[in-house]
Amino acid sequence: MIEKIFKFIVIALLVLAPASSFALSEGDSLPPFTTEDIDGNPVDLQEVIGKKPIMIVFWASWCPSCFFEVPKLNSLYDEFGPQGLEFYGVNVDQNDSVNQALKFMAKAKMRYPVIYDTGSVITNNYEIPGVPTIMIVNKKGEITFKKNYVPEFTQQSFKDINQ
Repeated sequence: MIEKIFKFIVIALLVLAPASSFALSEGDSLPPFTTEDIDGNPVDLQEVIGKKPIMIVFWASWCPSCFFEVPKLNSLYDEFGPQGLEFYGVNVDQNDSVNQALKFMAKAKMRYPVIYDTGSVITNNYEIPGVPTIMIVNKKGEITFKKNYVPEFTQQSFKDINQ
């Protein structure tokens, strides 16, 4: 009996595995979302997509790599935010709380806007595999970068995604 159950599970996983190939990836259009940032300010990505390039940083307070990426991200925010790159940090709300997120933000000295993703709705819709995940979206709304590290980002990179 256990052997039959095991075979069923293996077959089910093989059948379902290709579904993961539908995850958002580089070249895909970014679906919009509407929410509030952690300070209660409205965020409507529909107002940004097609008008500005976007960087979205998915993170959690318990993630050491997320903490060590913040200085690089702050530098990018300071340099490219004033030039029109929209920034959003998204706390994935997995084994986290708003208080833990706020403490992490203060300790890491995050300077960019943060969304607390209650129930991981955005995280699940964007099929984020883990934290940190950095997504860069060009002005046309296409994902140009989706990886688990902060990319080397230059003025030329900004020009490329701002066309």
